[in-house]
Formats: sequence, structure tokens, C-alpha cells
Amino acid sequence: MLCINTLKMRLDRILIIIIIISKIMAYRGVLKDRINKLYGGDVTCSKVKKLKSRQGATKRDVQLANWFINMQDCNKKRYGK
Repeated sequence: MLCINTLKMRLDRILIIIIIISKIMAYRGVLKDRINKLYGGDVTCSKVKKLKSRQGATKRDVQLANWFINMQDCNKKRYGK
């Protein structure tokens, strides 16, 4: 009986740790939230390109990054004065 209670306590602790980690790692599906969580600050072309090219980028990361790059003309060179 003591062994079963010990296993239940350990399992409860593991579940609590998993819940805490998932809340820390989770972020919403909005580009602004993803950029803010990973890099902080405003959404810029350079941060979006970093998000898109990082190793752990999800399909949604790439999709949102492509949308932003196309809408903001991030690929076009700016000709200054």
C-alpha cells in the first residue's frame, strides 16, 4: 500500500511539472505573440526572418512569417536618399 501511494505522489508531481512546462512553452497563434515571446519588442522583418529560419519553426511559424514578408515587402531593397 505504501508503494502505491508513493507512486501516486510521484505521478502527481510529474503531471504538475508537465503542466507548468507546457504553460511556459505555449504561445498563441498570433505572429505578434510569437515574436514577442521569442525575441521581444515589435514585429520587424528581421525578427520574422529569424522566426522562419530557426530550427524548431513550426508550419504555422513559417506560414505567418511568409504572410508578413509578403505583406510588408521585406524582400525588396529599400533605396534611401
